[in-house]
Amino acid sequence: MERATRETIMALESECIPPKMVADVLGSDPQDLRDMMREKPNPNGFNYVPVGNTFKIPKDAFIRWMGWD
Repeated sequence: MERATRETIMALESECIPPKMVADVLGSDPQDLRDMMREKPNPNGFNYVPVGNTFKIPKDAFIRWMGWD
């Protein structure tokens, strides 16, 4: 899978962004991002929803947080 970019995230049809794509854009490791989300609520300032052992990151909230809107 190619590295996620602004364009790939903006083109997503899904309402949620996988943590790996967010980590690509932020330049971090996907597991580090997941670990931070487990340890602290909203560690990076964008909203996410824990669902079992995974996290759903709303596309619109992340786009606003990145200032892409």
